[in-house]
Amino acid sequence: VQAALEEICWTEDLWNNKYATQPEGLILYYGAFAWTDLEMYVRNAWEAIGFTNAEKSWTQQGRDYEAIESKSWSSLKTENSFFEGNATLVGFTNDTWDCRINHYTDYEWEELGEKLQHLEMIGYTRDIWEGVDETILVVESKDWDEITEDVQAAMEEVCWTQDLWDNYYATLYYGAFA
Repeated sequence: VQAALEEICWTEDLWNNKYATQPEGLILYYGAFAWTDLEMYVRNAWEAIGFTNAEKSWTQQGRDYEAIESKSWSSLKTENSFFEGNATLVGFTNDTWDCRINHYTDYEWEELGEKLQHLEMIGYTRDIWEGVDETILVVESKDWDEITEDVQAAMEEVCWTQDLWDNYYATLYYGAFA
């Protein structure tokens, strides 16, 4: 069972970290706890990672997508010397950040390796991924339960879950307080 969990980006540290887990096993660094309910060292770590308006950024509706979530672990580590230590402190690893937070969007197509088959199932091509082709994927206009099971399975391989998907796209299409 542990090997299977590691295949989907779970580590012992993540499993045991109360701030990074939900009963469903989903890493959520926002929404699981109110900002004010977090211990001070956890709040300080998130601020050091780059949540400059932490209480607002802590919710999905106020998150700092461009500044933080759109970037890979490697990019953030290069930009912010405090990133790696603080992200590790709150339970993330390179793999869990890039999968569950960034969903590999900061990777070049040729860097995606085994993830390519899943991204292609979702509808990506090299040109769409790299922004050359601005075609909007069919899945982007659907709620999770409207997506076929095989595409859902591919989405889960790049760490999109029903909760993340429905909340993410509700925010994109219906505004900050959808």
